[in-house]
Amino acid sequence: SAANIETSESRYVQITMQDEGIGIAPQYLDRIFDPYFTSKQKGSGLGLAITHSIISKHNGTITVDSKLNQGAIFTIRLPAADVAKKAISDNLSSEIDSEPVSAIHILVLDDEVMIRDVLGAMLGTMGHIVTYAVDGQEAIVKYREAYQNGPAYDVVIADLTIAGGMGGQAAAQEMIKINPWAKIIVSSGYTTDPVMANYEAYGFKGVVAKPYHFADLQKVIRQVLNASS
Repeated sequence: SAANIETSESRYVQITMQDEGIGIAPQYLDRIFDPYFTSKQKGSGLGLAITHSIISKHNGTITVDSKLNQGAIFTIRLPAADVAKKAISDNLSSEIDSEPVSAIHILVLDDEVMIRDVLGAMLGTMGHIVTYAVDGQEAIVKYREAYQNGPAYDVVIADLTIAGGMGGQAAAQEMIKINPWAKIIVSSGYTTDPVMANYEAYGFKGVVAKPYHFADLQKVIRQVLNASS
């Protein structure tokens, strides 16, 4: 359901979604928006984290109320149009890099559809051309073909861990064999991984953590492009 709510300070649009599922255990309620937290056997644990990030960047909030065997209620509140214009504009202006990078061709390696879509949308907003690969083998094939036949990829953003396939570390090693000056950025939500902490030792030129933030992406892309080979 949706409602237009007026408070003493401003107007908000409220969206309420309710299901009749098994509900959420009390011990999980405070963690469901944390990146990579999931109680499911199969799942990335990124869906609600990304949702929370997007809503927050639009100056909104998302909350959940749930009891076991009684389903869950998610409530989203976003600034109404006349309030949102300035708030969103101010928020975006703080995110946009003062030194934007000219449009480049970027290869994204990630096995999660939602992550590819979100990252692709962010890179597209920056004006870049994006190509996707779902595993390391596909990324290597596409990188080699582009390098040999043109136009070559200017930057690669590679997820460190690919479920059931070659991840970013092994793929990067092969790309560097193709092009010793390959500009590859490693990406992961596991920020304590040794590769993330010491990325240069593994041949990467940059590092960016998930969930992605617009300004962080702009910054690392610019740094990688400007760095000497």
